[in-house]
Amino acid sequence: MNKSLLFTANRILLALFFALTSFLVNGQTYIVKTNVSSSQSRSTVYDYYFRSNSTNITPITSVTANYYYLIFNQKPTQFYYYEYNPENYGCSGPCGEEWTAGLNAIFSSNSCDPLIEGFYYGYDGPFNSEVPFVSLISNQVLVPPTATTDTFCDFVTLKAEGCTGTQRFFWHYSTNGSTYVNTNISTGFNEDFVFDKATYLPANYSGNIYFKVLIDSDSSITGDNIFSNIVSYNVRPCSPQIVGSPVLVQNVCSDSNHATATFTFDRPLNSGEYFSMTLLQETTPGNFSFFNSEPIYAADFTNQQYTAINLEPGVYLLRYQTLFTSNNLASSQPEDSDPFTITAPAPVTFSTTQVNVLCKNEPTGSITVTALGGSGSYLYSKDNGTTWQTTNLFSGLVAG
Repeated sequence: MNKSLLFTANRILLALFFALTSFLVNGQTYIVKTNVSSSQSRSTVYDYYFRSNSTNITPITSVTANYYYLIFNQKPTQFYYYEYNPENYGCSGPCGEEWTAGLNAIFSSNSCDPLIEGFYYGYDGPFNSEVPFVSLISNQVLVPPTATTDTFCDFVTLKAEGCTGTQRFFWHYSTNGSTYVNTNISTGFNEDFVFDKATYLPANYSGNIYFKVLIDSDSSITGDNIFSNIVSYNVRPCSPQIVGSPVLVQNVCSDSNHATATFTFDRPLNSGEYFSMTLLQETTPGNFSFFNSEPIYAADFTNQQYTAINLEPGVYLLRYQTLFTSNNLASSQPEDSDPFTITAPAPVTFSTTQVNVLCKNEPTGSITVTALGGSGSYLYSKDNGTTWQTTNLFSGLVAG
């Protein structure tokens, strides 16, 4: 049989396509692809049916092109087909036209069965040597996010899951749930699609976003395309970003832990948003461990700044992210500042050099003090701190 019987006019395909999309978007549907016709026109024995749990079902619509695409609103559990054409003896003997074909497909409990083949014997005209086959996928190819994965600030990675096959999935998104924008990007089964906020949305957008894919089972035609289920996410502002390097106030004494590090961020906190600030200290080269942590709310975020206090000498980094008071969910993954170093001066040490008096009771002696360590300039005292001088030389001393 010539395969041209399997084709219909393009305008019919387009009409069917637009009719399909109005109701296939919302409900669960199943797409069956087969090379077996539902009508008996070439044999004397014929049996053909789809069943769902022992009950015969019929497609809600179908499209005929290179193959037959049948759309069901309930999952078929079985497809049975058998066809037999006896020999024709009108050719002064056998004409060689006897053939038989069959397929008994029991669909699995999964969302798809990529390909189930039957058998074909005898004269190959009706199938042109192609074995009867059937495949099935659900349009529920997008996995809804969980309560802990339904929020992002910069990008989200999506994929059409659950099967393997030649289908292509064309990604669409919407910010209002009704008007969708085609990204003009398609993926195969289980291939990642990265939705980058900076590419598709205004920089300051926050709110709901919805995704669906147009499932294209056969790229050579258009009438088989239907939309998938819809999944939704929440776009939230990314955490404020650190501007420049922190302003460090170092320890002034060797044994103190009063240093501070002040960080400036690029925006204020939004309503209901707060910081989780965690300070990490280097324990071995390149390895950091917890030092302290605290929440910072808008009232504490004066001038878009945060100051870490009471820092002892060491190398630190600040790990930060914003969360929301309504559910404590984060808008993005934690981010780390560049490492910064807190120092303290070395302990003060000193030595003295003395010059003894030349004669008894003469004020010709002196003491020179050499001091090291500490910070800043030195003051010197020879009377237990009662008086001080800036020079390190005590002269005019008598013996004593």
